[in-house]
Amino acid sequence: MANIKLIFFWTFIIVTALAVVWQSYNFRQEVSKKPEENRFTKETLTEDVNQPMQMEILKDGRVLFIEKIGKVKVFDPSNSQVKVIGEIPVNLQYIEPYTTAGGKYDADDGLHGVALDPSFDQNNYIYFYYSPEGGKPKSILARYVWKGDSLRMNSKKVMLEWSTQRNRCCHFGGGMVFDKDDNLMVSIGDNTALGDSPSDAPRKEIYDPQRTAGNTNDLRGSIIRIKPEPDGTYSIPEGNLFSEGTPKTRPEIYIMGVRNPMRLSIDSKTGWLYWGEVGPSTDEFNQARKAGNFGWPYFLANNKKFLDYFPDGSANTYFDSTNIVNNSPFNTGLGNLPVSPVPALVWYSRDKSDDFSIPGTGSLSAMGGPVYRKSDFIEAERSFPTYYNGKWFVTDFVRGWIMVIEMDQKGNFKSMERFLPETTLKGPMDMEFGPEGDLYILEYSRDPYVDNPPDAKLAKIKYSAGNRDPIAQIDADKTAGSVPLQVQLSSGGSIDYDNDSLEYKWKIESKGKKIQTFNQANPVVNFDDPGIYQATLTVSDYKGAQDSTTIEITAGNDPPSIDLNFEGANKSFFFGDKDIEYSVQISDKEDKIIDADRVKVWFDHLPPAYDIDKFLNTLKKRDTVSSAESLIGLQLINQSDCNTCHTLNKSSIGPSYTNIAQRYEKNKNTYERLTEKVISGGSGNWGQAEMPPHTSLTKDEAKSMISYILDTVREETVWLMPLEGNVPSPGNESKDRLIFMASYEDNGFEQIPPIETVKIEVLRNPKIEAAEIDIVDNMTMQFPGYDDPYLLFEEENSHIGVKNIDMTGIKQIEFEFSELPEKNLYDSLEIAVRIDSLEGELVGKTSFDEFDSQRKIVTINSINDMHDIYLLFNNNMNNSIEIRSIKFYQ
Repeated sequence: MANIKLIFFWTFIIVTALAVVWQSYNFRQEVSKKPEENRFTKETLTEDVNQPMQMEILKDGRVLFIEKIGKVKVFDPSNSQVKVIGEIPVNLQYIEPYTTAGGKYDADDGLHGVALDPSFDQNNYIYFYYSPEGGKPKSILARYVWKGDSLRMNSKKVMLEWSTQRNRCCHFGGGMVFDKDDNLMVSIGDNTALGDSPSDAPRKEIYDPQRTAGNTNDLRGSIIRIKPEPDGTYSIPEGNLFSEGTPKTRPEIYIMGVRNPMRLSIDSKTGWLYWGEVGPSTDEFNQARKAGNFGWPYFLANNKKFLDYFPDGSANTYFDSTNIVNNSPFNTGLGNLPVSPVPALVWYSRDKSDDFSIPGTGSLSAMGGPVYRKSDFIEAERSFPTYYNGKWFVTDFVRGWIMVIEMDQKGNFKSMERFLPETTLKGPMDMEFGPEGDLYILEYSRDPYVDNPPDAKLAKIKYSAGNRDPIAQIDADKTAGSVPLQVQLSSGGSIDYDNDSLEYKWKIESKGKKIQTFNQANPVVNFDDPGIYQATLTVSDYKGAQDSTTIEITAGNDPPSIDLNFEGANKSFFFGDKDIEYSVQISDKEDKIIDADRVKVWFDHLPPAYDIDKFLNTLKKRDTVSSAESLIGLQLINQSDCNTCHTLNKSSIGPSYTNIAQRYEKNKNTYERLTEKVISGGSGNWGQAEMPPHTSLTKDEAKSMISYILDTVREETVWLMPLEGNVPSPGNESKDRLIFMASYEDNGFEQIPPIETVKIEVLRNPKIEAAEIDIVDNMTMQFPGYDDPYLLFEEENSHIGVKNIDMTGIKQIEFEFSELPEKNLYDSLEIAVRIDSLEGELVGKTSFDEFDSQRKIVTINSINDMHDIYLLFNNNMNNSIEIRSIKFYQ
């Protein structure tokens, strides 16, 4: 019996040990394995947000967020509704005029930060940092009581206030967070006008950050740390930068020497403080393990030194990190500042970063974000994977990315990488993990100071550790037509990343009323009555995970029909030097007479350097037409940081595009001057705002952007053409694409609104170089010269192909080879031409009985319309053949 017990004992020990080893192995596997991006989904919770600044997520899942204009709102996930629980009167404009007309400049002032008391469930305390309305420039930290659905305005207790300047921009910070010891931390900007260093030259007081961030006796340019008391006052916790009673200091200061510190977060394990900081030309992500001086305005990034200037503007010497002296005439604090400033954990500038893997160039605005600890979400519904444990999620307001920063065991920088690289946010202002484990994001939009900006939203990112939600994709063979209308709906493209079988449910509605339902993948729907219908597809897997999407169907109005025809070309190519005659025919079932004023015909050249698909996408979404160069400029502007400071017709941080166009005369000198300014940056022409340099742009790209801006005030009719006419061919050597567009918006029909049809045709040179060929199989691209590539094939049954070619009028296809091989090496070579697939109709064939030049012509049977063209090579030789181009002939 004793032996049996001993056997059971050791068996238990061994099994337990193996289980621990296995769990440890699985943990290491999970830590080391980066999750697939498709395991994350972004969900928009509400767009009922207007200039959102910061949020707090309650234990019950409600999200409290504040808006710059003073409103305090709560999103309730139980009904997806947003309610205003209070409104704090705040200042929103600076004192000095911004425009030459005397208009006020929209201020950074407003409602900046919010934090719930750690004991909120018991005391209902909530704290706000804001710039109150009224004539006295100041900022306030106040405590309120929030009960039920309202903020008790009469419960206000001002805990702390400090003087500010409201003459000019900028920097208020606004981050608020409680640390592990229930101390309240608040980030306060330096309240200084724009500039690159503490004293670039003799300047007014408001331009000197030494009076704030470099001042031990001023709360501006610092992160304060206080202990809120029940009576609405506060005490000073131990460990701040200056002890209470130290002359010429503020004991509230925990961190000094910061410019515009944004969102604060506390690592729940270490208690360390993290924040993003907006700099003059270099931004930072900072880590504070204890109280300290972070260097501004004397040092930046990894303690890069600024020059000290004499009062007359001449440079003296670089500041010394071992002996930092504030000799500003506006300093009210200590002359000798805390030495050995703390360098940034990560820093990056407007140029491509050589130190860190930071994507993007140009404008920047570091915001910060939360440090993720998996132990904080043990009971969460779905927590992020262990791979992200201990990593810091940070974002940038302008560039819209989320990066994840990894620290080593000592807390020093180790690495960083993009989180969800396929996702770009629109002005991310705050990020925070919710109690269920999701990452919540407040998106401000990219239009500062604009009321109800587009793209502003509260969203969250969910992680699916096991079963993933399917993705619904919807399509229809037509989305509009006269009644009776028959529509073939399609769920093709719907996917499940776990390869689960899917269930399909369709719901057809009109004006909120359900009309029909279907339980099949691709139903045919008949619409007998005119109206606007919504077809919603919901796909579900067997575990209940689902996704939905909707398409709109208009019944009762046929879309206009447009045909673009060409003489001297077909619908794929222009030939030779002869003019291209075009004509546009329009018909509409309901419109008996086509109104010429509703027709738009447009034409221009697209240089070969530009992506044709991106250009056509921009063209289709245009509000008005202009030159191709202008549309390229619009495309480049949307890809750049321009829309952060500019809008089409309303002043924001910078002037509107139409304001710029109205100021400058359109001539060669204007193009050159403004092109240079876009690249090199500048300030002063439009008030206080500074435009950063864009050194990554070429002159041609910057000129295209200027072309778009200057064209915003030109009448669209400048670019429009008659319904028929001719345009010159660019010639045999041109690689330009010729873009023709015709559009017509009908008059609608009875209660059905108008429908617009847009027709675009693109003509190209009939000679297609090797690098332009769409389909390549069993061949490799070779580049003997940068501009002279060729295709090399050595295997039997190689093929190439070109997509969507109009074969109308095409009689021959010519192949150009690199060199003429010897006859005994090509006797068995054949070329076959088929349409639409490798097994499609044979429309041409040739062998190489004669090969007396580097070109070989295949005669084509007479065919019409658009086809994919496949060119098959039956090469049984032991040598290689090199193809440089193919050319289509009429």
